[in-house]
Amino acid sequence: MARDDKKARLTRASVELAQRHGLTGFAIADAAAAADVPAGGVYYHFRTKEDMQIAAVESRRAAVGILLEEWATQGDARAALTRLVDWFETSPALTPADLAREAGRAGDAVRDAAAAFAEDVLAWTAARFAEIGYAAPAARARATHLLAGLEGALIVSVATASPDTLATECAHLRRWVERA
Repeated sequence: MARDDKKARLTRASVELAQRHGLTGFAIADAAAAADVPAGGVYYHFRTKEDMQIAAVESRRAAVGILLEEWATQGDARAALTRLVDWFETSPALTPADLAREAGRAGDAVRDAAAAFAEDVLAWTAARFAEIGYAAPAARARATHLLAGLEGALIVSVATASPDTLATECAHLRRWVERA
């Protein structure tokens, strides 16, 4: 079995475990077991749990980056922003703020990786508002508003065990994007 394959399996396992238990809520041994890699073999690929957490964040960042680029090329900016809202509603695990909150309990390098992911999504969102015709400061403000609304609705939905909260806010934000 190739070394890269083991590292990829460990990274996938880290992402999956982070989705279920949070970025700081799993042990290296958990990732090793989920990836079917001997526990001692983990250290060949990741010196520390922090390295594994960074790999999970970067993996999620790369996957979301592919989606964002795909959405940006499919139709107009409003359609791309609507796809972002749809994604938050249907795939709410490991969002940028989710990772940033979790990374706050990890090391500086994990926080930096999570911040870069959040900035990527914010910059992409601002670029879509700029395509609609907003000047850079207004586009950034609208992007911040949209992401704050999505992340906030997700938090309230989880905290109150009410998925309707997220659905209602996403419907409102879709209408807001359509009128932008």
